[in-house]
Amino acid sequence: MALPIKSIPVLSGQVAKDFQKKIDENLKNSHSVDFSKQKKMMKEILKRSNLK
Repeated sequence: MALPIKSIPVLSGQVAKDFQKKIDENLKNSHSVDFSKQKKMMKEILKRSNLK
């Protein structure tokens, strides 16, 4: 017995505009994570491991 195909929900109107606004805000802030401490630790570990 086959299962019926469900329709894909579509955002429209103000809900769609609000959703797009949140997407744009998140894309602007996507590079806000600072990994400088982790990078420094990684370099120190590699330095001590004598891998080359």
